[in-house]
Order: sequence, then C-alpha cells, then structure tokens
Amino acid sequence: MTTLLSLYEELLQEIGRQASIPEQMALRSVCRPARHAVDPLLFAASPIVVDMGPQIEKTLGQLETLAKGDGVWARVGRTLRVSQISPNLDLLWPTLRSLKNIRTVEWTIRSTDTPEAKRNLIEFLKTIDSLEDFILVDKSDAVGHYAFLDVSSNLRKLSVTLEGSLSESPSTRGCYPTALQWTRMVVGKSPRLEQLVLPSRYDWTEICPILQATGIKLKQISDVVVSKELLAYLGSYSGLENLAVFIESGNEDLAHLFFDSLVQHKDSLLSLICPAYHEGEWCLTRYNLHIISQLHALQRLQMNVNSYDIKDDRNIITTFLDMAPDMPALRSICIQATAKVSSLWDVCGRNRATRERNTQTKVDAVLTKYSKSTDSTRVRQLIETHLQIIRPSSPWNY
Repeated sequence: MTTLLSLYEELLQEIGRQASIPEQMALRSVCRPARHAVDPLLFAASPIVVDMGPQIEKTLGQLETLAKGDGVWARVGRTLRVSQISPNLDLLWPTLRSLKNIRTVEWTIRSTDTPEAKRNLIEFLKTIDSLEDFILVDKSDAVGHYAFLDVSSNLRKLSVTLEGSLSESPSTRGCYPTALQWTRMVVGKSPRLEQLVLPSRYDWTEICPILQATGIKLKQISDVVVSKELLAYLGSYSGLENLAVFIESGNEDLAHLFFDSLVQHKDSLLSLICPAYHEGEWCLTRYNLHIISQLHALQRLQMNVNSYDIKDDRNIITTFLDMAPDMPALRSICIQATAKVSSLWDVCGRNRATRERNTQTKVDAVLTKYSKSTDSTRVRQLIETHLQIIRPSSPWNY
C-alpha cells in the first residue's frame, strides 16, 4: 500500500501546491518528508513582517529565526512587509541584508519613522536585485524620501498609495510633483512592468508617454482618467487584461476613440469597467456594442446605460443580451443607470439620485423580463450576476 512516507519529495511538493495554507500546515505535521517538501511552499507564501508597533513580538521572533541562517525563511522567504521601523534594532539590518530571494516588498511609510530608519531601509531596497513587486503606502506627512528611494529595474508591479495629511489637504498638488517625479523615474527604467497602480484618478498624462517610449505593455490599468495620452498608449500595443477608467465630464469627444483602442486588446482583455456618470457616448450605444462584441476574451463588463435608450421593448439592453451568446468568455455583467444632467441641482441634489434610482429600476425590469423569456441558460446566469451585484448596494456602486 502506498503511503506518504513512500512518495517522492517532488510528488509531495506537487500535492502541497494544490493545497491551501491550512492544509499545508496540516500536511507538514504528518511526517518529516512531508514537512521538508511543504515547508518551502508554506514559508514562501508567508510574509516576513517588520513592525515595531503592534506586531513587535512577531517581528522579533522572525528576526531571531532569520538571524540563525538555517531557517526555511532565510532560504525561501519572498515577501517582506514593513510597517513601522526602528533604527536602533541591531538585529534588523544585518538580518534583512541576508535575505536573497525577496520578490515582494510592501512598505507603509509612517510619520513616526525616523529619517535614519527610512535611509537604512532605502539602502537595503537598493540591494534587492530579485525585487519584482513594490507596494508603497505613504501615510507620512513628508515627501522628501522620494528623492532617495530607488528600486530594482526588474519590477513587474508598482503600486503607490498616498494617505498622509498632505495627500488629503487642499494643497495636495504640492506633494504630487515629488511622487510623480519618482514614479516617472521608476517607470522609465522598468521595461518589464506589467501592473502600475497609482493614487485614485492620478494624472497619467506624463506617465503614458514614458510607458510608450520604454516599450512597457501593462496588463492591468486601474482607476485612470481617460485622456488623449492614455488613448495613444492603449493603441500602441496589445495584451491588456484588466482596464478600469474614470471619465471626466466634457470628454465626449474621446468616447469613440477609447472604444476603438480596445480592439488592440480584443484577444486579451478580461475585464472592462467603464462607468459613465453622465448620459452620452460613454454609455452602452450601438457603436460601443459593436466594439464590445469583438472582445473575445472578455469575462467581466461594467457599463452604464442612457435612460432614453431603454424606453422601448427593443432597447440597447436587449440588443446587448441578444449578442451575449456570441461572447463565450463573458461571466459577469453590471449595467448601471445614469441620468440626464440639466442643472447644478441635478448634479448635487436629490433630483439626480431619484432619476438614477428610477432608471435603475427600469434596467432591472428589462433584464428580469429578458431572463424569463430567453432559452439561453448562459444569458440567465449573466443576468443573475447583475442582480446579485445591484441588490446589496446602491445602483452606482460596484
């Protein structure tokens, strides 16, 4: 009879790869061969935490283990999570410098971090040639550290979030040039970059030309304001997988150009989130549906609908649902309401919210009626994904 003890280590590792972390922890306790096989997988997925605040006990325990040099973390640890650092911990810096396989660094900069501590960590980051993902959350009230912060040119993911008081005050623009200048520098030397996450509605007009000139082909773009520079970049390559945009009012002339640019990514685009807060060409239209029907890989779609396009039985929603069977990859839809804006009261007051609720009710009624009449199980399942999204939340939150 075959037992775990008789299996090759490679086979035990393959079993471990298919298991969840709790299952891996249970498997490693069965026998020594299983522990030897599973430990590299388990510890590679467990972050090394440096937090001299609430998690100081965990930090000290991990540092002591790493300092011995014979622990699994020292060999296979791939993720370093830094939240609160101290310059006076003798064990910290030599131990961090001994880590040779770090792939991901998540650094939360706080106002309590001393300049010396930040300088030490920045010097350490410069030594990590294997770094692929850098996630920076700035909760401090200063921006000077950007002038010295440098990371590997092998980055695949760069994420920057600004949460300090400077990023929330009316003088936000004062801190953006420093952060933007640093971002441009990193992007310009990271040709392997696949994912770039910047603060919500960040200005990409200076970033897009650098992306294009460097030959970077991002696979994910999130919460980006549509601009001519973005459209030029989207049209310069193929391979985008996830796209979520924000449309500023007055950009109607860019709508057709935006949807035309999606054809470049018809074989790769998996998710398209394109909320329109005003009626017009950014909503579902026959022109846009013609483009969307060509996105063969699309799995998730969120768009808005004009109120005047759902008055008849044969409306834009039923037209979309009629073509849904020809989009075999589509798994989730969310069709949201928007309303005509004719005055400032429509924008800021209750009038707009009331119109959107009324329009959303009509949208849901059209979908429900179609679901009852169609013979397509796939289309009924698509409609149900919409209803599950809309029911627990307001019509304009997804």
